[in-house]
Amino acid sequence: MNTSLNDTLPIGTTEKKSCCGACASKANSLNAHCGKIHSLEELTGENNDITNFKLKHWQLDSLIDYISEEYHECFYKHEPMISGMLHEIAVNSAVKHDDIYRLQLLFTNLKNIWCSHLLLEERVLFPYIKNMLDAKRTSSPPPCFCFITIDALVDVLQSEHVEIDGILETLKIITGNYTSHPHDCAKMRLVLHELKDLHYDMEKHLFIEKNILFKKAVLLEQELKSKTHV
Repeated sequence: MNTSLNDTLPIGTTEKKSCCGACASKANSLNAHCGKIHSLEELTGENNDITNFKLKHWQLDSLIDYISEEYHECFYKHEPMISGMLHEIAVNSAVKHDDIYRLQLLFTNLKNIWCSHLLLEERVLFPYIKNMLDAKRTSSPPPCFCFITIDALVDVLQSEHVEIDGILETLKIITGNYTSHPHDCAKMRLVLHELKDLHYDMEKHLFIEKNILFKKAVLLEQELKSKTHV
């Protein structure tokens, strides 16, 4: 494609509203107990010490449930809508733009990597962590695991995080931080508004996993294995 990274695609500038709002009812009990994370700045900004203190003291199973309900389920809900609108724009636009096709291609790549990432967490990482918690609570031996250690799985997930970060940054750049042009249709404004929401939610998701979930899980495995060698 002939589009440079400095080219921009349209979107309206709107106040940030989490795309996970549609899933709020399922997460209400967790939010009431733990406190909802509204923005990445709550994790990385001036008040990050307070927020991280709260997060680090959640039980691992509660943290997993929060991530699953607040981020995984919302991605599954909103991805088909974004993909569908991008397809309609690409097919029905009176003027064919390389920018639109590139955006569609990037989002498809993001979707494929992210869906694989979520499945690996849901089918391998999360069950293993919960099995470890059960073993700790019942003073049982550590559960069997398909990876040598949880570190090996975390390495895989972290490498996917890096890849996802790169795609998100590219999306942000080629859309001019999701900024619209006056001539853009309503559907284009909506799809890029959704992309902006998704971008921020995925950043929060990645931050919580990298800085809290993964570290706590590794420490839990080390604790269980050390007890078996005593």
